[in-house]
Amino acid sequence: MVRSVILGVLLLIVSVIPVCAQEKQKVTLQLKWTHAFQFAGYYAAKEKGFYDDAGLDVTIKEAQPESDVIGEVLSGRAQFGVGTDSLLLARQSNQPVVVLAVIFQHSPLVILALQENNRVKTIHDLVGKKVMFERQSEELLAYLQSEKISPKDIRFIPHSFDVRDLIDGRVDAISAYVTNETYYLEKENIPYQVFDPRAAGIDFYGDNLFTSEYMIKNKPETVEAFRRASLKGWYYAMTHKEELVDIIYNKYSSKHPKDFYLHEAKEMDEMLKPELIEIGYMNSGRWQHIANVYKSLGMLDQDFTFEGFLYEQKKKDGLQLFNVLIIAGLLVIAAGLLVYIYLLFRKMKKTQNAEEKIKNDLTEAQEQYLTLVENATAAIYMLKGSRIITANRAITEFTGYSKEELLQMDEFEFIHPDFREIAKERTRARERGENVPDRYEMKIRKKNGEVRWIDHSGRTIQYNGEMYVIGTAIDITESKATRERLHISEERHRLLADNISDVIWTMDLNGKFTYISPSVKKARGYTPEEVMAQPLEKVLMPESQMIVTEGLRQLRECIAYNLPFPGFRADLEQPCKDGSTIWSDVNVTAMYNKKNEFVGLIGVTRDISQRKQFESRIAEMKKFDNVTGLPKREFFTARLEDEIEAAKLVDASGALLIAGMDNFKRINSSFGFSAGDIVLKNAAERMKQAAENAVSRIAGDEFAILLPRISGKDDLFEKAEKIRNLFEEPFYVEGYDLSITVSIGAVIFPEHGSNEIVLMKNAEEALSKAKEKGRNTTVIYDQEDAS
Repeated sequence: MVRSVILGVLLLIVSVIPVCAQEKQKVTLQLKWTHAFQFAGYYAAKEKGFYDDAGLDVTIKEAQPESDVIGEVLSGRAQFGVGTDSLLLARQSNQPVVVLAVIFQHSPLVILALQENNRVKTIHDLVGKKVMFERQSEELLAYLQSEKISPKDIRFIPHSFDVRDLIDGRVDAISAYVTNETYYLEKENIPYQVFDPRAAGIDFYGDNLFTSEYMIKNKPETVEAFRRASLKGWYYAMTHKEELVDIIYNKYSSKHPKDFYLHEAKEMDEMLKPELIEIGYMNSGRWQHIANVYKSLGMLDQDFTFEGFLYEQKKKDGLQLFNVLIIAGLLVIAAGLLVYIYLLFRKMKKTQNAEEKIKNDLTEAQEQYLTLVENATAAIYMLKGSRIITANRAITEFTGYSKEELLQMDEFEFIHPDFREIAKERTRARERGENVPDRYEMKIRKKNGEVRWIDHSGRTIQYNGEMYVIGTAIDITESKATRERLHISEERHRLLADNISDVIWTMDLNGKFTYISPSVKKARGYTPEEVMAQPLEKVLMPESQMIVTEGLRQLRECIAYNLPFPGFRADLEQPCKDGSTIWSDVNVTAMYNKKNEFVGLIGVTRDISQRKQFESRIAEMKKFDNVTGLPKREFFTARLEDEIEAAKLVDASGALLIAGMDNFKRINSSFGFSAGDIVLKNAAERMKQAAENAVSRIAGDEFAILLPRISGKDDLFEKAEKIRNLFEEPFYVEGYDLSITVSIGAVIFPEHGSNEIVLMKNAEEALSKAKEKGRNTTVIYDQEDAS
């Protein structure tokens, strides 16, 4: 009969379960780029069955160069998409997009340029250059505007999704993911520049999962199911990277080698920070910060509202919830019925021998208990008042007294005098019902006079209406001595760390400080507690942070592959509490325990601001002439090369002038070198009136002058004559009026030369002709005369 009832209940459960089954709904996810590990979570959700479990049949669609992800979602051709923080701008322009989850806590979107052509050294060198940008790169436009660069001054072209366009020189720079395109540049050993918005304080989210308001209003269950399954996929992907690389390579795209996807997967840890932040988490305050950045740059209206922009999980409708509750209730009732039948049957089987078994069990338990107490390594005893009434064998080993001696002992004779009164008082307090610490350490004196430390624990009980104390004790003499030695050692080290000028610190693998010496306050104005509460981004200036991030990445690789830590040393810039910065020499080594297991980092930071200032002054001295303060020749020629390239790009003309001071040697020979230096300084000041930032002293009595834009030879001649006429007024030196004239040789670029070597040579030739004509004149280079 019991079997029949159980079978009936099981049939009831099986008949209920199909109510939950639903037909899979077809939806499309539009990616913002070609297939890559960047979207690994979605591949994992599809291939591991998470979407299937959610009742979804998902198509993952990669982007093409001309793809408009937002347009695909709002048109209904896709129900979900992956976008950047430009979704804010789309929302402002009445495009009803809704952000469901944030995948990248830090956007990997950067601008890449090559170093080898020397054409793009700084972010400002992008002006006039050809730059390949993908759609939804507004955060990079915000970066440019924050650097006072108008996007109108850059020649943007659509992105081809192929880094070869940069390598082969078809473009000067590209928008890129620092996790992706850098792989090919590093593989070919091509030096490159990274222009990261975070260097300008623009730290945005990246790769946001989004949908449309239509889906939110009309298919909320589908939205929630897709979001939940996708995030589950992301957790799986970030903990099974190699498996996902194989899936991507074999099923989605073999366009890149496996090493590319592995490189991307490792780099993404820093962007997602899955060990610190829940994948998908988004902070409304951070979104507000992003909006404020856009507002400050005039890219977002001041009255922009977030209403409806950020997804909020909603409760399921009442009918669906009611169905679920009914099913759950039936299952609970069925399960309860099964348990009741099982227990009833079991009880019937046990009733026959219950009394006999209880007696046997009780006797066996008593014997086991007595054996356990008697042979325990800890001392166990019972007190009534201040007398021991029972004790196990271990207490005789602790005290050196026999059981008989202990049972006849009055008061606590074996307790050391330093603690005897304390023990008595605590016993009396227990008898009065007062609260007494259950556990404390104290000294005892053995029968032979030896002093030992014990860890004592006691608790009051009532038995037959009387108060007793159950006590236990273990010998901690050796461990206490070890702790004392360790405490003294730690105090010594802490005194050393706390009182030196260098900052000593320890850190875990996640970049979180675990100790900082107090000397940090003298160095940077922050207390150790303030620094330990700061993320790594607040401890370092942006460029230094990139250096440390790369160092931590290399360290993780060493640990992952069981390689020795090579050490880390760098000069890093750190912010101070008063708004200034200091430069520090940071030396880091790894800490290992006795098992040779990595347990953290230990570093020493030394203030080298004075050394940096000295090095900076030395560097400036190398750049500028020590007499006139003008740039030296090598720095002037670098500027000239840039202007030549710029003129070629915009089909314009510039000019180079070399002005030689006539008969200058007579000044030195007649009045001395000090007078000559005064004349040179004054001459430099006069020439700077014509070209403030484009004058250089290139030889003893020769100056080079750069005119970035001229309209032709007549314009050049007129400007050269103005410079020459500046020398009509004499120089007043040590009471003398000294008349000095200049001869000028001029060339036009790129007409008279496509590089600085040719231009300098031709300008010097024109200067020679000016001196041959009797000096104090201007000659413009003539190619026909030269030939």
